[in-house]
Amino acid sequence: MSVARRVDEDHVVALLHRPDTTTHAWAEAAACVGMKGDPYFPADGDEPTAAALRVCDGCPVASNCLASALLYEAADGLRYGWWGGLSPEEREQLWARLGHRLVKSPELSLSDPASIARQLRSERWTVKAIAGELGCTERTVYRYLAAPAA
Repeated sequence: MSVARRVDEDHVVALLHRPDTTTHAWAEAAACVGMKGDPYFPADGDEPTAAALRVCDGCPVASNCLASALLYEAADGLRYGWWGGLSPEEREQLWARLGHRLVKSPELSLSDPASIARQLRSERWTVKAIAGELGCTERTVYRYLAAPAA
C-alpha cells in the first residue's frame, strides 16, 4: 500500500499552466536519474519499492514530474506508472480535485517550441534560460522568437 504524499496543489496547477512543462527539461535534475532498472513502472498491481518512493520524496523536481504526467494523461486518458511519487489512482484523485482550476490558453501549443519560447519570453525569461529549458541553443531561441506565430 502506498503512502499518501503531500502535494503542493497550487504549485502543480502553476506548472500545468506553464508551456514548458512538457519539454521534460526538468528530468535532468530528477533524483531518480541513473537508477538501475525501471522501478516506477512495476508489474500490474505491484508498487515501487519503499526505497524508490523515498527517492521521490527528496526529489527537487517531483512536482514537475507529476505535472508532466497529468498533462500527458489528460491528452490520452491513460494513467500508468508512478510519477512524482504518486500512483495512477492517486493522480486520478488529484486530477479530479484540480480539474476546475485548469483552464488553458487556447492559442498556446504545448508541442510547439516556438510557442513555448514566446510564452517564456513574455514572462521575462532570458534567452539563455529559455534555451536551457527547451534544451536548445540560444541561436535557436532567437529563431523561435523571430518566427511569426502560427
